[in-house]
Amino acid sequence: MDIQNTVREPIPYEERVAMLQMGTIDYLQYVMNGEHARDYLEWCRDHNCQPDSTSAELFTEMVEIDMIEHQFIDDEYYGIWN
Repeated sequence: MDIQNTVREPIPYEERVAMLQMGTIDYLQYVMNGEHARDYLEWCRDHNCQPDSTSAELFTEMVEIDMIEHQFIDDEYYGIWN
């Protein structure tokens, strides 16, 4: 099955986090059922890696770090409140 064709309507963030913490889904399912699924697949192509739970976990960590950095910059330096 082509993983590109498995991108579907996102599951809400809180629900995915709960499912991941309970072990109901792995990181690949977490990413592919979220709003960053297409970005993840593009990232995999750009980095010549296969979509799997390990690369999905790394991608998730990178996205979270990026979001935290942007939040800090917006709040501390520019006064933009998200």
